[in-house]
Amino acid sequence: MLKYTKSEKETIALAKEFANKFKGGEIVCLSGPIGSGKTIFTKGMALALGCKRKPISSSFNIMRIYEGRLKLVHFDLFRLEREEIYDLQLEEYLSEESVMAIEWPDIAEDFYSRFSHISVNISLIENNSRKIEIRFKR
Repeated sequence: MLKYTKSEKETIALAKEFANKFKGGEIVCLSGPIGSGKTIFTKGMALALGCKRKPISSSFNIMRIYEGRLKLVHFDLFRLEREEIYDLQLEEYLSEESVMAIEWPDIAEDFYSRFSHISVNISLIENNSRKIEIRFKR
């Protein structure tokens, strides 16, 4: 699926529409350059999941958990090295009662590639617009 958004509000609305269908156990891998809207997209998912707190960039915390109808486990792997991924024990956070959102997922490919997952690639285009590609991978 390929979509374009022209504002933060539109990006949140797209993410909400997308996440409203989640049943639990989803892994969402969010890629794109710094400032492209990965955390904004995650905020929209959190709203759809009924999370009370809004996700913030977790670059300095690596992981945050937000409670809602499904738990949102938000990872930001920007500052990590590939070897450090194993210390996170990502499998422990994968359940039917949660959705996993992974920003900067490339270094965790050994983990998520073993499961069905959703790839969300966000590109910046002119005038603060974004191109958002969503792919389901089995």
